[in-house]
Amino acid sequence: ICTAHHLDDQIETFFLRLLRGSGIKGLAAMQALSQQQGYWLARPLLQFDKQQLKAYAEENQIQYIEDESNQSLNFERNYWRHKIIPLIKARYPGCNKTIKRSIQHIQSANELLQSNAKALYRQVKVRRTALQHKRLKQQALEQQIAILRYWFDKNHIPQPSTKKLDDLIKQINTAKQLQVKIKPVWVKLYQDTLFLVKDEKKQQPEKSIIWNTKQDKKLKIPSVHRTLARKKLKKMGIDLVKYPVVEVRFRQGGEKVYIKGVGHQSLKKFFQQKQIPDWERDFVPLIYINDILTRVYL
Repeated sequence: ICTAHHLDDQIETFFLRLLRGSGIKGLAAMQALSQQQGYWLARPLLQFDKQQLKAYAEENQIQYIEDESNQSLNFERNYWRHKIIPLIKARYPGCNKTIKRSIQHIQSANELLQSNAKALYRQVKVRRTALQHKRLKQQALEQQIAILRYWFDKNHIPQPSTKKLDDLIKQINTAKQLQVKIKPVWVKLYQDTLFLVKDEKKQQPEKSIIWNTKQDKKLKIPSVHRTLARKKLKKMGIDLVKYPVVEVRFRQGGEKVYIKGVGHQSLKKFFQQKQIPDWERDFVPLIYINDILTRVYL
């Protein structure tokens, strides 16, 4: 997606976030190129101010549309655009360049912080939605903040307020049991692992699904919000030439799974060893071949 945000938009964003008490990432304002929830967002005109773009459009006879809402002072951005920023520019005529330079400095600092946060995050990561609790507690307070904010970004979760984050960190460092709401998810603690748990009502999964892997490379199961892939079955060691048709079931209780080098083991014990929390176990796909539980699709 390409948008036509320009330098004046960038400066407005900077001031609005400054007044909200935003941190380094917020004050870095808009990025020329960013990835959001699976798509790329490009803003190729951030280096040019509005007057430059208008002059170019008029010189090259490019028609453009002026949104009527741009004049309404009911919107906070428009109030800054029409009332406050003109006063700043009148007093400091070159402010566009200097504010632009400051934003670039903040963006550079933010990139460095993000790089450090990523390295710290990898030290405590179990998987994308889970962190190792003990290792996180061993980090300094500022490092804990950086890790958690990076974790939320990684999972496309809106950043909580400073107060909410402080409360979460306090509980992480002191509580033996933990369940904190960070909209739209819960942060829960299970067996020394912190999990992000979506606040959603899952349907009762199907009792049985027959999957012909020759016909379909993937199997979508909407009730558990999962898509199973044929290549994952191959990685799990299932011979799809010999057994092209598999059956997918879900836990009913009392199942046993065969573990190479161990033998048959209760599914409950397997889940405990893999640190699969109670609230996820009923929705983990189980792969059956010839009515035998062969693999657990994690």
